Amino acid sequence: MDNTLFCFTGATIGRFYIPPFTVSPGEVVIIGFPSGPYFMETVRLMVPQLQEISPFTYAKKIGPKSLWRKLIPETVKAYVTKNGNPHHAIIREIYQLPDVHPHSDIHRVHANDQAIIQLCCALSLSSVIMADFQAVGVAREDLFLGLVTQQVQRHQGAALLFDECRDLQHRCTRFITAEYVGDGL
Repeated sequence: MDNTLFCFTGATIGRFYIPPFTVSPGEVVIIGFPSGPYFMETVRLMVPQLQEISPFTYAKKIGPKSLWRKLIPETVKAYVTKNGNPHHAIIREIYQLPDVHPHSDIHRVHANDQAIIQLCCALSLSSVIMADFQAVGVAREDLFLGLVTQQVQRHQGAALLFDECRDLQHRCTRFITAEYVGDGL
C-alpha cells in the first residue's frame, strides 16, 4: 500500500530547479535553496503549485502593518484566533516565548518569535504543513524544528520546509537541494 502524501515530479520554479521527491506520513522534508535574494520569491511561486498537488497548510506570514493596524494594533490572541485554532494544545507554546502575551501587538513581536507564532497556528490547523525558515534565527531554529518534528510524529503528519542553508540537513528525514538555473530558462 502506497501511503505517499505528496509526490513532486520536479520542475523549474522561478530561478530554481526543484528535483523530484515524495513526502510520506511522519517525514520532515527540507528543500534547501542557495542563499540569496530569490528565496521568498521562489517560495511565493512554489507554495500554490505544491498546494494544488496536495493540501498542505502553509504557515502564512504576518503581513506588514497597515494604516488600520497602526490605529488599532492586532494582538497575538487576535492573530491566533484568525489564523489558527486557539484551543489546540500547540498554541500554549506561543505564550511560553519570552515577551509574547495574548495582548502583545503582533507587529512588535520579534521576527524569530513571529515565525514560531505562524508555525504554531499552521500546526493547530493541520499536521501536514509547509513552512519556511526565513526570519527563524539560530535562537529559535531548534524550537521551530522541534515543534514540527513533534507534531508530525505525534499525528503521523508531514512537513515540507524551505531553508536557505544546509544547517538542518542532518536533522530532517530528507534534504532536497534546489539548483539555481538563473533567468535563462
